[in-house]
Amino acid sequence: MAATAGAGLVGCAFSSKPVDPSAEDLSVIFGFIDMSDAPSNIKWVSLKAYGAGASSYRAGVEDGMFFHVGVKPGAYQVERFGGDRSLIPVFGQPYEYDWGTRGRNSTAVRIERPGVFFMGAHRYVSQPSGIFEQAKFEMQPMSSPGERDGWQKLLRIMEADPSLSTYRHQIRRIRAKLGAGQ
Repeated sequence: MAATAGAGLVGCAFSSKPVDPSAEDLSVIFGFIDMSDAPSNIKWVSLKAYGAGASSYRAGVEDGMFFHVGVKPGAYQVERFGGDRSLIPVFGQPYEYDWGTRGRNSTAVRIERPGVFFMGAHRYVSQPSGIFEQAKFEMQPMSSPGERDGWQKLLRIMEADPSLSTYRHQIRRIRAKLGAGQ
């Protein structure tokens, strides 16, 4: 599964330029979303950028962790996420969830210089709604998995996936975080 997730992440910025593995000014951004209470799984996350000329990104998901390895400096937060309802993708009913971006939400981060940035761990929680109303939900913060768990998982994924192992600057930054024990 790592190869599939990684291949989708390499060129997943909404801008038309692919991510350059040798670029030293790009960051890794990641977080976790628990969809165990949701009517679907999660396969992608849309990261909204703020500011003039900012690039928005679509992050892939692996086992509840979303990440992107080529994020430019700027301010970002999760805007939307989605997946499908079926175990067989061809027959799956697509689902898209709007996290809400009126103001800052709990995933907001500002990248001023290259690094590894954690957008938090959150759980999808269904809320009561009427029979003819659209399903309602809220995103609740979780204490686990944590940032260090993410660094470890990212490193395993990136080192094992040939399409991601070429991002040596990002891998070096993740290793530095793990070595520093921050």
